[in-house]
Amino acid sequence: MEPVNGVGAPLSQTEGPAVALPAPRTSPRRRAPLGLAVDLGTTGLAAYLVDPAGRVLASVGAPNPQVTFGEDVMARLTVALTDPARAASMRTVLAAEVDRLVGVLCRRAGVARRAVGEAVVVGNTAMHHLFFGLPVAQLAWAPYVPAERGERTVPADDVGLRLARGATVTSPPVVAGFVGADHVAMLLAAGAPDVPADRLVAFCDVGTNTEISLVGRGRHLACSAAPGPAFEGAHVEAGMRAAPGAIDAVTWADGRPVVRTVGDAPAVGICGSGLLDAVAVLRAHGVVTEVGALRGDHPLVTPDGVVLAPPTDGSVRPVRLTRRDVGQVQLAKAAIRAGLRLLTEAAGVGEDAIDEIVLAGAFGTYLDPGSARAVGLVPPGPDVRQVGNAAGAGACLLLADPERRAAAARLADEVRYVELTGHPEFADRFTQALRLAPDPRD
Repeated sequence: MEPVNGVGAPLSQTEGPAVALPAPRTSPRRRAPLGLAVDLGTTGLAAYLVDPAGRVLASVGAPNPQVTFGEDVMARLTVALTDPARAASMRTVLAAEVDRLVGVLCRRAGVARRAVGEAVVVGNTAMHHLFFGLPVAQLAWAPYVPAERGERTVPADDVGLRLARGATVTSPPVVAGFVGADHVAMLLAAGAPDVPADRLVAFCDVGTNTEISLVGRGRHLACSAAPGPAFEGAHVEAGMRAAPGAIDAVTWADGRPVVRTVGDAPAVGICGSGLLDAVAVLRAHGVVTEVGALRGDHPLVTPDGVVLAPPTDGSVRPVRLTRRDVGQVQLAKAAIRAGLRLLTEAAGVGEDAIDEIVLAGAFGTYLDPGSARAVGLVPPGPDVRQVGNAAGAGACLLLADPERRAAAARLADEVRYVELTGHPEFADRFTQALRLAPDPRD
């Protein structure tokens, strides 16, 4: 993958990108030489230790421990509003896990915690508010207004991080109730400020909560779609994260699907990129219909689904794709495609006006663009550029060069936010986008 603004290729789906940044000036506010960048994802966390020259000394990823309180942000907001004790625990476990990752980074780099003098933390608006202890009631109800939009800086001690004495933690601005600081950081790293005036680029940070921006030709519109965690392995019979043994790619040969696994290990499950491939390949070869049904007269279809990989020594059952799994893909991709289409309509253009689609996030990095086009996750025309964990890369940029924070503030201020909840056309666009076709319109 080509570097983006100095952002290199990802280490893995769990650890995010290795970031190689140009040498910026050291932050004048930093009292200790090193910096910490953290991407608070709904499902996963990514952290980076950055030196004064902008080089990443170490990186690490881990699941977000708040998943035990709810798979998505709305479930966690419900906990925060209805159970004060669990709400406090939810904030505590997140802070403790981020602090643990700091220890891992320091050990890997051979430095002490007291060498870390500043942190930049990015996340969606709900994660941002939960981490900083801001009120969240207004995020749970329309019109979903943040308690605070601007850049926020607090002492590291206030958010449970053991760094250098006097260390601070900063987050760039958030945009709206479901478009957060992580999206601003992603836009910065992926080049949104540099989109030529005559081009139109869609930036999609794909995850449990997917933020989409449409930038160029004098406009910047953004929305938030809710595909859920299917592309991260949840709600899928054999779903799993991208660990050894996960099917991460599917092709077709000799009349049946052929799988590839992470680490070339025996297949024990399927992750998001493999799931998308499986649906696209089976659709292309007539096993799955346009509406997502498994063809009962096809020899590969059994009452339990389609076998993708037979049982291995470490598994008592095959890895298979079920009708329900296909439905999860339809729901997830329809949410994203409907959001993108409504942004283009709000801009007064068609999807064919988009010159390029930038895909960020672990799933956005590893998916096959051909499969994404085939099932209608993205339109068939635009070029697709995959940029890795650009939110984490953006956090590193903000940490290494304070002047970029003004650029982040400008990005947040220029956005025209399009709220999809209650949008009069959303249900229609979503229903159309359920079809497994490159252009799923009636």
